[in-house]
Amino acid sequence: MTKPSSKTDERRKEFRKDDEIKVIIETIPTAEGEAARAIHALTQDISLCGARIRSDTHFSPGTRLRILLTLSRIRQVVRLDAEVRWVKTLFDGDLHDIGLEFDHKIHSDIMTLIRHIYGMEAGIVPPPTEE
Repeated sequence: MTKPSSKTDERRKEFRKDDEIKVIIETIPTAEGEAARAIHALTQDISLCGARIRSDTHFSPGTRLRILLTLSRIRQVVRLDAEVRWVKTLFDGDLHDIGLEFDHKIHSDIMTLIRHIYGMEAGIVPPPTEE
């Protein structure tokens, strides 16, 4: 296992949690008559400021997206607007790691995300029950 570089650690604004969360990416139409698309992806890690997602669809840096995160542990869905900050192409272009920065306009969704990321460790959210 490779330890992250200190430069990477210094750039991070918030704690990142390795977490695979189902994501639906909704493109935000930029031109009149352009249709929104829904694309399925998974997070690789997430923080309060953003996420790294893996998708088979490429997005350019600067692209505005609306994402829906299915937080199964706390049984809630969060809708956030985000901007693509960086893209790393993997496996000869078949997959892309995409760095997103969240817009924090919807405070209730940010609180839900806080409960998901920090809840278990702080005792805010009870562990999931066995069914």
